[in-house]
Amino acid sequence: MKLLKTEKKKLWKLASKSKQGLTTTIQTSLFVIFNLLRFTHFMTQSQRFLLITPFFLFSFSCFLTIFLNPACDLRAAAKGRAQQVVFQDSPIVIAHRGDSATHPENTLPAFRSAIKAKADMIELDYYHSSDGIPFTFHDSTLDRTTNVTQKLGLTKVPAGSLAWDKLKVLDAGLWKNKQFQGTKIPTLIESLDTIQQGSVTLIERKKGDAKTAVALLQTHKLVADVVVQAFDWDYLKTCHKLCPDLILGALGGGEFAQSDISKIKLAGAQVVGWSYKDVTPEMIKLVHAQGWKLWVYTVNDPVEASHLVAAGIDGIITDTPAQIRSVLKLTK
Repeated sequence: MKLLKTEKKKLWKLASKSKQGLTTTIQTSLFVIFNLLRFTHFMTQSQRFLLITPFFLFSFSCFLTIFLNPACDLRAAAKGRAQQVVFQDSPIVIAHRGDSATHPENTLPAFRSAIKAKADMIELDYYHSSDGIPFTFHDSTLDRTTNVTQKLGLTKVPAGSLAWDKLKVLDAGLWKNKQFQGTKIPTLIESLDTIQQGSVTLIERKKGDAKTAVALLQTHKLVADVVVQAFDWDYLKTCHKLCPDLILGALGGGEFAQSDISKIKLAGAQVVGWSYKDVTPEMIKLVHAQGWKLWVYTVNDPVEASHLVAAGIDGIITDTPAQIRSVLKLTK
């Protein structure tokens, strides 16, 4: 009987809302039934029936839950890291291109520094190289933040015009400070691997198709752990069709119109990222009425950040994450 009690406890622990948990529960229950049949030969048929029936009914109910209840899917499993951060009650600090006030933007040193600054999320931008490699970069041309002119003798070079073997040899740190000389342009995967060790990545798409981005996130099992944002709401719409569970952010600026709400709904976004200069109390109410979060960019003035949070803003995108976190007295 001790064996029976122990196995019952195991079954209830295994009976989670996820398909994997329920499937394991069924397997365990059937294992118990099989062993009971082996070791209860001394019982009468009616006694065995009374003993085994509860396990059989339990297994059958788990089977029905899996195959007849659509709510019992991955969405019923534990929340992903991105959802936990995005939908928390307190405002969040988002490091803009990493800790970019003091480090070369969109590089691994900037991302590591932002993690040390305890940024809730770290934003990056990405393009595709001419041979299809997603890499982390902001500007439309390579000139400002790399040594492309000195290295390759080129000027006004579009960010996505070179193959990766040309991009990976460029210096992306010297322009900021000599101490960062030798810093390279990271691939999107390198950036994700670094950021996800201590924060959550906010991926801003500059150029590139949705299918490639979604496939990359699915391959590396990052769908539940990152947020994707873009000014191109059609791109977001495609992302949403390909992967409805991916949290999306609709970027914009200027006057927020009522018509923007329907467009954002179609895009499948749950976050609105807007220029802080254009945010009004009316906009905050409209966005929150939809159940969305409202983030603002790019805020480096601590006083401005405090006012925005007091007004109801949910996230501050900043070049100085440590300072903004300190001013807002946010702990992590």
